[in-house]
Amino acid sequence: MVLERFLRWVADAPAQARADAARALVGACGTVGTDRQRTIHLDRMLSALLDDPSLLVRCALAEAAAGSVDVPRYVVVALSRDDSRVAVPVLRASCLLADGDLVDAVAVGDTAAQVAVASRAGVSGAVAAALVEIAGRDAVLALAANVSSRLSPPLLRRIVDRFGHDAEMREVLLMRTDLDPATRHDLVVVTAEALTAFAMSCAWMSPQRADCIKREGREKGAVTIAATSARSLGVQGPLDLAAHLRAIGHLTPALLLRSLLSGNLELFAAALSQLAGVSSKTAMGHLRSPMGLGFASLYGKAAMPSALLPVFCAALEAVARHGTQAAAVRSDLLRPAVTHVLQVCTRTENPEFMRVAALLRRFEAESLRDSLKASMWALEAPPVAQPMAGPALRRIPSVAPVGRVPLLSAA
Repeated sequence: MVLERFLRWVADAPAQARADAARALVGACGTVGTDRQRTIHLDRMLSALLDDPSLLVRCALAEAAAGSVDVPRYVVVALSRDDSRVAVPVLRASCLLADGDLVDAVAVGDTAAQVAVASRAGVSGAVAAALVEIAGRDAVLALAANVSSRLSPPLLRRIVDRFGHDAEMREVLLMRTDLDPATRHDLVVVTAEALTAFAMSCAWMSPQRADCIKREGREKGAVTIAATSARSLGVQGPLDLAAHLRAIGHLTPALLLRSLLSGNLELFAAALSQLAGVSSKTAMGHLRSPMGLGFASLYGKAAMPSALLPVFCAALEAVARHGTQAAAVRSDLLRPAVTHVLQVCTRTENPEFMRVAALLRRFEAESLRDSLKASMWALEAPPVAQPMAGPALRRIPSVAPVGRVPLLSAA
């Protein structure tokens, strides 16, 4: 009798009244208990509202069902397959939807439905894989920004393959803490290439200057990634990065020398480990005695340029004397270490050393630029107010603000 009266009422009731009834029915799902008759009536009432012609009614039903654990599962499944304006609330929040339901929604849904799935808390690997392969840019961007999503290194790599040209996507991916060192390096490379290509298109720099800046940015990025991955992943982080750099042809003596002169031994040890086929621990042990036969043997086994052995020995000695952990984290070049190795290279007429000296002079200029930037940032930073006692504040007169001091005099 109750069911028949409800169905007759639904046929003539206004849409807003039916929407209110939908919310009330979802709320009643948790109160029926084991009463079979009431459960049957409630199911039929909900089924009637699932077919309601009014979008307002179905949206109200979806919003109420999205946060309910008592509503029948078939209700949220049916709502997830409705118009995206109805489906979005349950796709975004309902815990009653299985991975298969979400994958189906990704396959047949529009952009709004895909974004809703990508924004769910704790997106599983299977659903993430479907999004990465099928969904459009907006949904994949939402997935990458979802820190609770489970993205394996292959999935992250696939996102880079599909959308690495998108600047916003690169920015979001670089903020993820689960990004593996190899993929992070490739994102840095793509970013450097995009920036230099833009500068060249605006005629801001020559192709030769753009190539130099791109190479410099790529190498600094690799050193920074090696340092951060060593802290988060241990020795495996730099090892994975060195293997990737070797595979793509970016593991060069210039990069390794930059790494050393930045106070970062991890990348150099990982590179020697990869090239010589020894453990990272063994390689790191030999780096502590750069003038010993063990390091010379390891260097030769790694097929590094034999003429540059004294340069790397001098760099290791300089880092032992001037290196700091802070510099290794920042990837800034250590000017005293660069100067020391430059002096070693200029004491001989060896042509190989002359080429290295040219590289070291660029390193020296770069470190000077970095120190000037640091000085400018220090001048730009607002002063930190020091707490003072109440009586002292009353005794100190106010003063006018001091003008900014120019970094360079106009002499």
